[in-house]
Amino acid sequence: MAAPYRGASAQSASRAAQHGKMVPLLLDRVAHSGDEQQDRAPTSTEDLGRAWLALSDAVHVAVANGQMRQRSGVSQQAPFAGEGRTTPSGLSVASGQICCELSAARDRLLFVTGSVLTSLLDGLRAYVPLFVSLGVLLVLLASPMPGRGPRMFQPRDPWRGFKFATRRAVMTRAGGRCEAPMLLAWGRCHDSATEVDHIYPWSRGGPTVVSNGQALCRTHNRRKSNLRPPWWYVLSLERRRTAYSPADVTVRVLGRMSASERATRAVRKD
Repeated sequence: MAAPYRGASAQSASRAAQHGKMVPLLLDRVAHSGDEQQDRAPTSTEDLGRAWLALSDAVHVAVANGQMRQRSGVSQQAPFAGEGRTTPSGLSVASGQICCELSAARDRLLFVTGSVLTSLLDGLRAYVPLFVSLGVLLVLLASPMPGRGPRMFQPRDPWRGFKFATRRAVMTRAGGRCEAPMLLAWGRCHDSATEVDHIYPWSRGGPTVVSNGQALCRTHNRRKSNLRPPWWYVLSLERRRTAYSPADVTVRVLGRMSASERATRAVRKD
């Protein structure tokens, strides 16, 4: 029964010797890679790929070495009488070299990654003023009209939908046609108005009053979100209304209730 174990020990020793030969080649690859990049900072993805390849090779060698040690564990832990413990040749040396190689490859990868990120940030630094300007422009375009929307902490209107006289007044002002623009703030939809909706959303404090209502077709009403309208939408709506609204009807958009409207709700609530 001793012969098979002697054969296994010899086979494990041969594998360890083969892996021991792979480590110097790996060390030589990383050393040459470091010499080539010593005089300049690695700033390309090619350098990052070289460092990653070195680390990947080191990991593969470490995994192969671990598998070899597991296979040779039988000969180390269960020697037969008359036989000494058999340690694969070059196993401890290969393990030490692999650990050093993993550390060197990891440091190389971190150095290359940091250099690439630094170069990328240096390249984007010239565009910082442009990005800041675009951000400020977007904020200004999305800002609501000052003094037109609901007041802060304004309670919700108990009347949720446009009905009866309020609905008829909004429809009459629009002439029975959708008041939504064709594109952003230009043109006017050609479809007939079928619904009346809030300009300043009811969920955000917009009251159910004529000055906060707009006649919409079904399509534009479904597209409308619950965000407060920007200032340019309010101004464009008022400009369009001057062309089709009756002369005695106000076209001003206002998301606040008047004193008479608040009194009406108080009476209906009582």
